[in-house]
Amino acid sequence: MVACLCRRLRLVLPRDARLALCAAVGDLYVASMGAQGSSAVGRPRAASLERLVVPGLALLAAVQLITAAWMLVAPRGFHASVGAFGPYNAHYLRDATAFIGGVGVALAFAVRWPALRAGALTAAVATTGFHALNHWIDLGAGEPGTYAGVIGALSQTSLAIVAVVLLYAVLKPAPR
Repeated sequence: MVACLCRRLRLVLPRDARLALCAAVGDLYVASMGAQGSSAVGRPRAASLERLVVPGLALLAAVQLITAAWMLVAPRGFHASVGAFGPYNAHYLRDATAFIGGVGVALAFAVRWPALRAGALTAAVATTGFHALNHWIDLGAGEPGTYAGVIGALSQTSLAIVAVVLLYAVLKPAPR
């Protein structure tokens, strides 16, 4: 199953991204089977998943903070390009900016302070998961010609999946 997924990904992802994603998916698959696997180079798979935590946190933090900055600096541009669900509402957009920026700050702090990782990732899983669900529910409700539809749903779903994988890596029991 994992090998099939990874073969299909070569059509859409660059090699480095594909290898990192396949390693993470493989780790989750091995963990779900209750076995301890090893990677192709003989290292435990758990170690490869743990190596993804800091870069993954940094990536999630950057996405959240860049999005919040765009919403803060050019709210009408953000609304016209990505958030075109109904008429422009400055107050609600600033509310969304506060939540997205707040999660981004928590994720950024978690890069430096490991004690914050589980909490920051739990918040990221919840917010991106509900945000993705909201986009799937409103699929087709965005203004024509914007990225508010499928791309928004897929991007939020992708962020939620990355956050879940990282949360798993942070919370999984240490090897005995």
